[in-house]
Amino acid sequence: MGEGENGKGPGEPGNPMKVVKIFFKEPDYYIHGTGDVESLGSAASHGCLRMDPEDIADLAKLIMEHGGQPREENWFLRILHSRREEKPIYLDNPVWLTITD
Repeated sequence: MGEGENGKGPGEPGNPMKVVKIFFKEPDYYIHGTGDVESLGSAASHGCLRMDPEDIADLAKLIMEHGGQPREENWFLRILHSRREEKPIYLDNPVWLTITD
């Protein structure tokens, strides 16, 4: 979120985070989906890594599986279709990611 901007709740118009947000560094850095996939590869965020919504959903599944919090496919479908609810997941095990371009 940029300086002077107010945060928007899940599913609200104007919220740039789509589908999944994965917190990875203090204070507020995330890997998250974006509805503006044409902007991927450009500096359009304030420290976050943005991904295609389908790709970030797949990454979230992988992280949850390897982090000790696997879920059934119908759980993901329910969460992905409920755009107004946040569902925090705390991993049992750390998951190391290497980010490349």
